[in-house]
Amino acid sequence: MKFSKKFFSQLIFILGVMSLIACSRQWRSSNSEVNSAAVLGELTQTFAVAAQSGESSVSNFERIRNLPGTVIYYAEAVQGGTASFGSSVGSVFAIQDWSFLIGASVAPNSISSAKAYLAENVSELGSEYSLLLDVTSSGTRVIKVLSVTAMSVEGGEMVMSTDAGVELRTFDVIDDFQLANIIQLQLFVQGSLLGKITTMISL
Repeated sequence: MKFSKKFFSQLIFILGVMSLIACSRQWRSSNSEVNSAAVLGELTQTFAVAAQSGESSVSNFERIRNLPGTVIYYAEAVQGGTASFGSSVGSVFAIQDWSFLIGASVAPNSISSAKAYLAENVSELGSEYSLLLDVTSSGTRVIKVLSVTAMSVEGGEMVMSTDAGVELRTFDVIDDFQLANIIQLQLFVQGSLLGKITTMISL
């Protein structure tokens, strides 16, 4: 039986994702070293930077953040640094393909720092979510907001479709359309797993 080059390239990609996920640190408890006030202050500064760079969708994230009862989930990693979640970006952001964020093929080891903020608002009017990613790759900082446009919960898994074509999935659900205090977030594009953020904690 002959295999095409496309088959082998797809196989290598799948094995790469599996390797990152298998080797990632599985944080499942909150970290007391995270200073919530400092993180939220950094988030406010990030809004200003994103607005200057032309990331228009940040306004939707900011709107959700300012709603009464909104919860912010957070994750961070700095390569070789002392970030509260770990000293390796790949241990927290176990993502093989970052092209959805940067628009080009980027090697995971070129990511020097990454932060993720997920805003959740649950009210009588419904649930709203938005994910903000702040990533530095090869000296270039990229801020992108993935606004959730549709949600469903099936078999205990919450699936969130975003305006960027990335699907967010998690089993850390305590009620319909409401997340647990600590979550793990998987990222999919067209049914293919890109990787995951191994732990996000609520502030």
